[in-house]
Amino acid sequence: MPGTATKWRIRIRTNNRSWGFSHLHLSLYSLKPGIIEGERDSLTGQFLKATNEIAGSSDFHSYQPDAPFQKIDHYKAVWNNSLFIGQSKLEATIGFQQNRRKEFETPDEYGLYFLLNTLNYDFKYILPEKNGWKFTSGVNGMWQDSQNKGSEFLVPEYKLFDFGIFAIANKKIGKLDLSGGIRYDTRSETGKALYLNENGDVVPASETGDTKRFQAFDQTFDGITGSLGATYQISESVFTKLNISRGFRAPNIAELASNGVHEGTQRYEIGNPNLKPETSLQFDYAIGMNTTHVSAELNLFTNSVNHFIFSKKLSTLGEPEPEFDNLPAFQFTDGNARFYGGEFQIDIHPHPWDWLHLENSFSYVNGTLKNQPSESRHLPFIPAPVWVSDVKIEFDKVGRFLANAYFKIGIDKTWKQNRFYAAYDTETATPGYTLLNLGIGTDFVSGHKTLFSLYVSANNLTDVAYQSHLSRLKYSGTNYATGRTGIYNMGRNVSFKLLIPIDFSGKK
Repeated sequence: MPGTATKWRIRIRTNNRSWGFSHLHLSLYSLKPGIIEGERDSLTGQFLKATNEIAGSSDFHSYQPDAPFQKIDHYKAVWNNSLFIGQSKLEATIGFQQNRRKEFETPDEYGLYFLLNTLNYDFKYILPEKNGWKFTSGVNGMWQDSQNKGSEFLVPEYKLFDFGIFAIANKKIGKLDLSGGIRYDTRSETGKALYLNENGDVVPASETGDTKRFQAFDQTFDGITGSLGATYQISESVFTKLNISRGFRAPNIAELASNGVHEGTQRYEIGNPNLKPETSLQFDYAIGMNTTHVSAELNLFTNSVNHFIFSKKLSTLGEPEPEFDNLPAFQFTDGNARFYGGEFQIDIHPHPWDWLHLENSFSYVNGTLKNQPSESRHLPFIPAPVWVSDVKIEFDKVGRFLANAYFKIGIDKTWKQNRFYAAYDTETATPGYTLLNLGIGTDFVSGHKTLFSLYVSANNLTDVAYQSHLSRLKYSGTNYATGRTGIYNMGRNVSFKLLIPIDFSGKK
């Protein structure tokens, strides 16, 4: 469903001084996005509103979303500093954010209400370059406090603290660039217990007949990560890269402790407090070229992940699938996984037609679980192979009043995804599709001054009905008139973007 958005940004800064600089950024935005549930009329297959009335044309073209919808107010302050200490430099960034997210089941009453406070910190000390060596060290992390202010619940109230310390080194030896780093991270997560009485009201402690919605927990995860990489300039126009890295990711609050309806995924999600942190070992290799008329690069990777976290549909053998609030139930689990794939990009701008660009890219990725039968061998939500091809024409100047003009036409070709997590009917195959896109834009100028810039883009010009394999809405709602399941992606869409520069400096 459509929605509305308002955004403001203020920047307070000092000019660069001999000692460095200090900038303060303040911003806020208010967003009111609709939530798609996919409910349809059983006879006509048309979408239904929350009132069970058939949605009309005015509902789809209105910027005021029908229930259910979310209202999000986000406030942010970031203080960014850079200080010179002799030949060294200290960079310090501290940010505070408050996110208020309400989910309305009716136009006037919200159910979920998350109040999340986040404090981020990042301190880096950069030593002066010496004998081709560059060293950077620092600490960063965040603190979070999340509170449930509504009458419905998805995750418990929790507190989180992240701390990481790292060191990075770079060395240039002729045509060879070497870089490496090491990092230690620790995360502490504390969840608060929640009890509900028979009426669904929150009670302070457990009493006879009360339901424990969330279990209290206190967990700490830590791990060491690192990387070592090299870039070699084979010739003036050809280069190659090689990198090996070890990764670490702690499970988040949703993965550990969810127990409720997630409207955005049309699922009832259940956490797993026994999850372990993910650790990975990845190899990356790239080779590329940059010439006057051709730029190309091939990137390949393979990544082994221990305790990879994903969610799967719950199922009971020989009985109907478990459902909560009329939605399928999914629980987070983990397994040892392997990812591999790559991307190839090429941009041809032949002489003497330097204004012409033939841009092509192809990407492929596969993800599998080790030691699993065929129905659970492929990981869920792995994108299908994609080829993007664009023809772009650019002009620095068109007459007296147009500059930086371009025209672009292209296709996005996505292949069928028939490698999917079939166990428990978690996923199904997704057909392929091809989209035709168009774009045009220019700056309107007077002399050396840009008055405004206008950009027009049209996506899916042929109005193809398609579903992305990565869309969770692919499994929501059945159209009984056509037999098709789920919500389809956006059809033909035309957008306009107008940028008007405003200068309050008074400079001519």
